[in-house]
Amino acid sequence: MPEAALERSKALAFALAYLWVYSSGDRDPFVWFWKSLARPNEIGRTQNVNASLNAIYRALRLQRR
Repeated sequence: MPEAALERSKALAFALAYLWVYSSGDRDPFVWFWKSLARPNEIGRTQNVNASLNAIYRALRLQRR
């Protein structure tokens, strides 16, 4: 993970919205991922991004490798 908060782009917002359409319908993991990327604290950001990414995989019924 990068040491600084990431700049969120429109491309990322589009990708998350696109994936949400194919998910189980729960928007929370995608919003959580989006918000977590901008957190200033590296440890908190890393933990939240990882947890929300796991939730996105589950929402899409995919296995994370």
